[in-house]
Amino acid sequence: MDLFDFTNEPEQKLTSNSPVFTEVKPVPSKVSAVISHDTNTMPTLLTYAQQEANNVWKAYKYRRDCLRYIGRFASTDDLGFLPVGKITPRYMRTFQNRVEQTTMSPSTVNRHIAAISGLFRYAMEMVDINDMPAMPKYAREQTERVRVFAPEEQRAVVQYFRDTGDSWMADMFILGCLTGMLKSEIIAVGDQGPRAKVIAPDKQSVHLPAGLTKTKTGRKVDLNAKASAALVRRRDCIAKEYSHDIFYNRWWNCKARVAPYDKTFTFHVTRHICASNLANAGKNQKLIGEILGHSSEKTTSKYVHPHDEAKKATMRDFSMEI
Repeated sequence: MDLFDFTNEPEQKLTSNSPVFTEVKPVPSKVSAVISHDTNTMPTLLTYAQQEANNVWKAYKYRRDCLRYIGRFASTDDLGFLPVGKITPRYMRTFQNRVEQTTMSPSTVNRHIAAISGLFRYAMEMVDINDMPAMPKYAREQTERVRVFAPEEQRAVVQYFRDTGDSWMADMFILGCLTGMLKSEIIAVGDQGPRAKVIAPDKQSVHLPAGLTKTKTGRKVDLNAKASAALVRRRDCIAKEYSHDIFYNRWWNCKARVAPYDKTFTFHVTRHICASNLANAGKNQKLIGEILGHSSEKTTSKYVHPHDEAKKATMRDFSMEI
């Protein structure tokens, strides 16, 4: 049986010959404290991955997936039993050649490469290895242009979260659509620390300090009545309910119900919805960029999508003498 023949199995499942990892607790002392740079005394690749998994990949689901990817890599010519410092570029090239001959999608190949790179990058940062082997090149992926959710889809998302008892998720979605705030910015407003004071006393705006924004530039976000109500209602609830794993588990459940075959169904689309609604309301691109916190209008242009009805109306009214 070829370990890398995934023709008859789901893409994410391990083969019977692949090492199986179990969740591990953080080791009390760092591996680097007992590793010498004599490669013969270093732990094996599999041992190192298990010992340092909690430090390399913080989120449980991501850690679980990355350990599975490392397991497939380790099964190439029994690499898992080699000392972590003896993995050379030649082994990496062999792995790349093998996966390129499988039915793996480019995105899955890239997830394997990212997991391997993350482990070795961590080992270099901890000075646990002398050199980082050259990583395979990422596979070229076919990307789809993000679309804007139709109004009925937006209502379906909000209703789904309310029906399942996750009203805080519904309010996060509403805030994203009405303000263009990033998910991380919305979560920070619900922080119980000093950052919780960013809401203005009149509850009609939010001040995002430079440390919270992606561009590292502070900005003021004005709120309409509906956005203000959602923000105030969930300011404390988000801090209590939110975790990375919980959020994405609930989001993907919603995706399975509302748009199961849509690869662009992500929370980040809320920023596209906000920008597109502002553009279709006649607001200029510079203003939209300032609301979303963009540093250039070129970036903003990627977020603006004409509504289908607007396109239909434009073509309906367009005519010429022929």
